[in-house]
Amino acid sequence: MSHYQSFGCIAYEQMTIGSGLPPAIDMGDGQRVVFAPPIELNDFWRTDLGNYQFGHLSKSNFAIELALPEGEQSYDNIASRLWGTFYAILLLGMPRFIGGLEILGTRYENGVTVHKVLTPYLMYHCPRAKPALLSGNIFMKAKAVAAGLREIHAPSHDFVRLRRGFLAWMAGVRAELGETRLHQFVRAVEAVIKPGRDEKTGVQFVRRSGLFTTNGDLLDELFNLRSTTEHMNDYSAILTEDSERRGWYRSFQAELLAQTVYTRILSNPQLLSHFRSDVRESRPLRELNACLLCTAILRPARRRRDQSGSSSVGMPPALGTQDTASD
Repeated sequence: MSHYQSFGCIAYEQMTIGSGLPPAIDMGDGQRVVFAPPIELNDFWRTDLGNYQFGHLSKSNFAIELALPEGEQSYDNIASRLWGTFYAILLLGMPRFIGGLEILGTRYENGVTVHKVLTPYLMYHCPRAKPALLSGNIFMKAKAVAAGLREIHAPSHDFVRLRRGFLAWMAGVRAELGETRLHQFVRAVEAVIKPGRDEKTGVQFVRRSGLFTTNGDLLDELFNLRSTTEHMNDYSAILTEDSERRGWYRSFQAELLAQTVYTRILSNPQLLSHFRSDVRESRPLRELNACLLCTAILRPARRRRDQSGSSSVGMPPALGTQDTASD
């Protein structure tokens, strides 16, 4: 990073990353992904961060960074853009990673003044599924998804329902319990299918989600499990055999379903435009079908289980981080 720049970065360690990637990948919007600590590790950073946070940063093998001329955008906007790109990557598959730091600051000619250092909220992958391996193909697709996220979170009254659905997906990846994850991922899909009030929501969920998978029995069970969690009941009444394994399996299928729906919508500007307003509801569903959304969500879920058993706001920083430490 050159002098006189406001900058931000998000860094994680032990990220599951494929081989053969270049040292840096352009993600658009002035951002890039690097596979090493994103800043020069010197005594300044050790003193400023402390040994614990410095240790995490020095071990990072994945980082997203963004630098802008000083004063061009606020630190909060820089953080939001970074988190939008990170969530776009996670929408294409949940890797394994630990640690995590968000660093925002300004670089001057004689050094760096750090504005704040934050610890991100924990995010989880399904323990019964193999973590995603980040590849060049994932980064290429994430670039388009991130542009869609910036579009729906631009300051306006548009895309309100889609934003709510995306927040439900975020709550799902931050949840550790399988039943909580399933509940949020199904809610995220509900935001897209927009069930009306003239018919039971479960019936509409199964019928309208038939655009995404041909397995109506699976959709019916997913919705019933979602409703069970909604009303604070236990899964055992529905999953009578091997409830823990089947519960995680269904949770992962709901995750795949939500991922597929949102990545296809967010990466397709023409399709995304139909979700700008809540007024229309049938046309977006026809467009989803025309875009060939996944017609067999069950199959990729089974394969994974068997192998392992603010004009440019991406997301509000408050939703991405916690435990602020300011200098």
